[in-house]
Amino acid sequence: MTTPPGAVAGGYQNLVWADYFHTFDQSGTWAQTWWTTTPTLGNNTSGTVTRVPGPPAHLAIVTNGGPYGAQVINHPNVFAPYEPSFMHGYFEVSVRLTTATGNIANNWGFFYLVSKSYLENTDTGPSGTARRTELDVFEAHGHNQLNTTQHWWVMPPGGQWADQNNEATSLVNVPTDPLDGNYHTYGLLWEYGKVTWYYDDVAINSFNSFAGCDTLPLTPIIGVSSYGNDEQELDVQWIRVWQ
Repeated sequence: MTTPPGAVAGGYQNLVWADYFHTFDQSGTWAQTWWTTTPTLGNNTSGTVTRVPGPPAHLAIVTNGGPYGAQVINHPNVFAPYEPSFMHGYFEVSVRLTTATGNIANNWGFFYLVSKSYLENTDTGPSGTARRTELDVFEAHGHNQLNTTQHWWVMPPGGQWADQNNEATSLVNVPTDPLDGNYHTYGLLWEYGKVTWYYDDVAINSFNSFAGCDTLPLTPIIGVSSYGNDEQELDVQWIRVWQ
């Protein structure tokens, strides 16, 4: 397998984790190929998750609509520890956005990394202040645009989550429409102090990373939502992590 340009740029040569959805193992440990048949993250998710034999074999995530959609995590439906989790590396996904019923422009597919401590509810420090990091590897935002995002949230004791730093408005035009019903590759190079986004192996945007983004291991989550509360689908051909 050829190491992708984004991984090479960061000096990450080892493929440390991957899922090609050739099997659909739900026997219970994160080290195995394991994705849920029903969305399990949060209380507001709705939809279905199935493995399609192919070719190519892929994971089909369908949202029933609504603002939260269907989110799934490669982790048994039990409590912590949430794995796999990573500190830095190159993360890439091959996905195709389609629509089951409705307008394809409403498809809000996404693949992001969120702090493991947040999932485990262990993110509160000695001061009682909680911190949460999110790096969005891929987030569709209408035709021909990708939302290249990093978040650093803080919640004071007894308060609510608030963005301390947020570049979620950084929309980037891509040379081909990501909502064209074809598979495309989306990657994120996460280095200490810097994050760079790739589309079909071409760098399209880069930021200095927020300090909080380099302090917490992150866990991958993938899913699809809808801008129009209609039924949308995200097909996932594979996910890879290089370090």
